[in-house]
Amino acid sequence: MVLPRTVGGDPGTELASDYGCPAPTELVPDPPRPPTGFCYPALRPALDELLSAAPRPETAGAVEQVLWAQLPFLPLFQPVDLVVSTPAADAVTGIGPGPLTTGPITGAQRWRAPAG
Repeated sequence: MVLPRTVGGDPGTELASDYGCPAPTELVPDPPRPPTGFCYPALRPALDELLSAAPRPETAGAVEQVLWAQLPFLPLFQPVDLVVSTPAADAVTGIGPGPLTTGPITGAQRWRAPAG
């Protein structure tokens, strides 16, 4: 199965969403498996730590080592988003290039509709 995976976000949330085993609750006694179909219960404490307010820096690396050993995925591709802007469009809309870590969305609160 070929599935896209998100990249560039919070590693703990991404790893827990893709590979965590959902905990049963009273309302959902048999929760569905993650989209990848992979569930390794031994990772639960480490994934819970990654979702906490202060995870240890080495925890994400340890989780990734386990995942590589289990081979639940083989990276085949990475989706790419492309935003193209011209100086004329920037002047009309207020949208322009932004920092590499956040992109042009940084100034979204100042965007305006083109006149006309």
